[in-house]
Amino acid sequence: MHKQVLFNRQNHSIFVFRQAPPFMEREMPDDVSLGKLPKPPFTGAAGWECSAYYYWWLFVRENPAIRDFLMSGAGPRPGTVAFDFRRVFKMGFREWWETEGRYLFCEPRESGIEVVMPPISEEALEDRLLVSIPFRGDIEQTLAGLRKLLSKNADAFKSEQGVSRARYPVIGKPVLAALHKRYRVYRIRRDQPDLSLHQIADAAGIQVNGDPNDTDTKNRKSATVSRYYKEAKHIVEHAGMGLFPVMDPKQIEGIKVKARRPT
Repeated sequence: MHKQVLFNRQNHSIFVFRQAPPFMEREMPDDVSLGKLPKPPFTGAAGWECSAYYYWWLFVRENPAIRDFLMSGAGPRPGTVAFDFRRVFKMGFREWWETEGRYLFCEPRESGIEVVMPPISEEALEDRLLVSIPFRGDIEQTLAGLRKLLSKNADAFKSEQGVSRARYPVIGKPVLAALHKRYRVYRIRRDQPDLSLHQIADAAGIQVNGDPNDTDTKNRKSATVSRYYKEAKHIVEHAGMGLFPVMDPKQIEGIKVKARRPT
């Protein structure tokens, strides 16, 4: 299986993702996931809703800087988040995924063996092995040594999978149900600003133990919604910088992430 995937990937016939890609009604066998299938975000979720990439699409559409800029009709600059996600308001998710999204989230194509000259950046060696091969040595002995070296290092790399080199890598291993709840709270708060926090909890299907009419129960619902909304705002803000999902800025402290200009 691994050899077939590698062969097809080198021939540009598949897309490889670190997270599970959305499952469409129309089968897309070209989409291959390196991760495990996630639990559905809610009961009855469609296959295309069962992916972190779907929620990235939802949250980036809520970013006011991205939304206002694109709705203004201004032309986004290449290299910005607004440019890469410029059609999220013009297409439904399924159409956008097939024509745009897959290319933003997939891992780069394998390029085979390369001869490189110094200086060599650290990024260039993230999933590669730098070796020095003697021209005057015995060829068979050299090849045998290479096989042994590659086998040893490939096994170690497979176990770690290395750092994702997708243009927009997902941070960590998000729980879809958690993203769904925060998105629901954010949208209800935005669309129905007159609702109290515990009423938003009821509308979003957020439950806590206790009598629903009890003051303590309502207070605990309100506290949960307040936290979810705060976290959702962080997700929306950072989605505009090409980072997802960030529920707390401390989440990305000390890790290697690349923020991009929103517009």
